[in-house]
Amino acid sequence: MFAGLFRSPKRSFSSLTEQEILAVAIAAEEDDSRIYLAYADTLRQDYPASATVFEEMAEVEDTHRKTLIDMHRKSEMAIKQFGGEGSKKLFLQLRPNENPNYPKGVEDNTHFSPLGALTMANLAVAGIRELKLDLAHRLKGIDAPAATK
Repeated sequence: MFAGLFRSPKRSFSSLTEQEILAVAIAAEEDDSRIYLAYADTLRQDYPASATVFEEMAEVEDTHRKTLIDMHRKSEMAIKQFGGEGSKKLFLQLRPNENPNYPKGVEDNTHFSPLGALTMANLAVAGIRELKLDLAHRLKGIDAPAATK
């Protein structure tokens, strides 16, 4: 009778949509930045050098947040390039018996197909190169097929 009153509102990570996962990641970056700035404010008078370190950490978190938002916008644009019907190629969409792992087929608009994974990997590689991250010189080219409608 009371079971519904005491259920945890928490959901498993695997049940979250892409939008919800992104929101959690962005919120975590914002929270970390605020926490670091609060530490900096507390330390500033007696330990100015330590306060500066926390301010710099907050800046890093803010950069992470902006990067997540930018990557999301780029992935949305890539998906839109494929068009409504064509974008299904980017996700795990299989007819029954098309793949032995999914004998009943699957329509999963959360997980990427190999084409979708390559498309997103290309965006990630481009972003790493655009930001001139140290990792960039270690990356090899990834060629995903161009968007087709």
